[in-house]
Order: sequence, then structure tokens, then C-alpha cells
Amino acid sequence: LISRVTFNDKWRLALRGEYTSDPDYVQLSYTQTNAISVNLDYSPYKNVWLRAEAKGLMNKDNYTTFPDKSLFIATGSLSVAF
Repeated sequence: LISRVTFNDKWRLALRGEYTSDPDYVQLSYTQTNAISVNLDYSPYKNVWLRAEAKGLMNKDNYTTFPDKSLFIATGSLSVAF
């Protein structure tokens, strides 16, 4: 599920929720995970985008070293179209 708001030509915000289930471990090494992420995009020029994203993962299984079976990730990126 994704929701995106475009404020103007330079700024946009998106919120994404994800659910994955693989009880038989066919494609994943864990059985179930939920994730939520938010990203903020800024375009200083027509062909350039900067993105800041924060994502939280919550898992039924413990695939992390954290005792609460969750993980938080913050990333940034630069995209240039030619």
C-alpha cells in the first residue's frame, strides 16, 4: 500500500506499508514481516532528485540481532536522469 503527496514541483512525500508472508520459506529466509517506510523527495533541478527514507521492519521470526525482532533503517539517495 502506497500513498504519495506532491506538494509542488520540488517536494513530495510518500508513505508505504508492506506485508510479506512465506510460511514454507520458498522465497524468503523468514516466515512473515511487516514494514512501514516514509520518504521525502526534493528536486533542486528538473532532472535531479534527492531522497531521504526511513524504514521500520517488524518480523515474526528473529532475523536480526535485536531482541525485539525489529530493525530500523535510514537511507539517502541521489538520482540523476540523463
